Amino acid sequence: MSTEIRLNSNLLMALSDIERYIPPMSISTQMLPKEYAQVLVTGANGYLGVHLIDELMRHTKAVIHCAIRGDSYLDAKAKLDANLKRYGFDAHIDHPRLKIVIVNLAETKLGLSDNDWASLSTNLDAIYHNGAYVHHLQSYERMAPTNVGSTAEIIKLACHTKPKRIHFISTKYAAINCVSTIAREGMPPIAPIHPDISFGYTVTKWAAEWLLWKAQERGIAVDIYRLGQITGQSTTAKSNYEKNNLTRFILGCIEMGVAPDLHSQHEMIPVDQVAQSIVALSQLPYTQANGWNIVNNVQITHGDIFKVINDLGHSVEVIALDQWRSKLREIAKSNPLFPLIDYYDNEETIPFVTTENSKTMSTLKRLGVNITEDYHALFARYLDYWQSLEFSSLLR
Repeated sequence: MSTEIRLNSNLLMALSDIERYIPPMSISTQMLPKEYAQVLVTGANGYLGVHLIDELMRHTKAVIHCAIRGDSYLDAKAKLDANLKRYGFDAHIDHPRLKIVIVNLAETKLGLSDNDWASLSTNLDAIYHNGAYVHHLQSYERMAPTNVGSTAEIIKLACHTKPKRIHFISTKYAAINCVSTIAREGMPPIAPIHPDISFGYTVTKWAAEWLLWKAQERGIAVDIYRLGQITGQSTTAKSNYEKNNLTRFILGCIEMGVAPDLHSQHEMIPVDQVAQSIVALSQLPYTQANGWNIVNNVQITHGDIFKVINDLGHSVEVIALDQWRSKLREIAKSNPLFPLIDYYDNEETIPFVTTENSKTMSTLKRLGVNITEDYHALFARYLDYWQSLEFSSLLR
């Protein structure tokens, strides 16, 4: 891999935004409470968001302010209730500890009214910033107001009236710099993000992490959680299958009967274990800024995936990439891969990534959090779940 530092337009805009967005501040983390009485969760109605709510409900006594974008309170509540029910958290619906707050992450003060901003400034102890504009084809310019701008507003909220601890959800790719393929633990790398992965979404996360680095230098308590591939629940296998590219890829290849011989690797962690990890780490006493890499230690290749799939009763032949792409261009619109033809028809550019996570995993082990490493058992559950949904019929 080339070590040449190349700054594309996404990175140049991000560097400009870091200085433009960061607010002046100076506060002390010594005033942080030992336990959270009230917290804010952005993206609360999303896939990871409702699992964070479940963990916070079960492992804290905090009132949880659920930040949701909606046209009205009833609209926002309907979104939250639908996903609480979908993923098996019916018991939390209408719970008095859940409070709905309507937001727009792309706006000043997160789109909150002056009264809501003042109330949250006074009462919050921690902020779980999970909300984001996730799209791997959109530009940095399009996504920055939501992903970078909202982080700046979260920082302002964290130092307004009283100090609050920020828990920021990021991606392991934000820690891959232009001179290394190792995603380091800790705060952001000094060097810019690697040019091969400097598309809009990853650069917004890299820029947001730098805002948080600047903030912690000025006294804000910051924890960053860099995630890898999030998959279905470890027990029920319930997932956001219709929005998950890897699920579409696997089901599409099963339907095609062939899969490409790719050398890229994956690591997967069930969504409930991701949420459990974040909430457990977030309750540790704060001593310094942390960059936690919540990534499975066990890697699995595409070939390994389809070996497991075949062991579980399917028949998928692994063929050369060019041959597979030729067949991909001929698939029917009903195939789950059809919306992703252009994505998979391009050359691979993302390098192999090694993730440093020894501190994260040793801390999770000490906290009693176990990450599933048996992919055969996971895929057995996932295939049963997908079959119960009649496989790809719900993805069309």
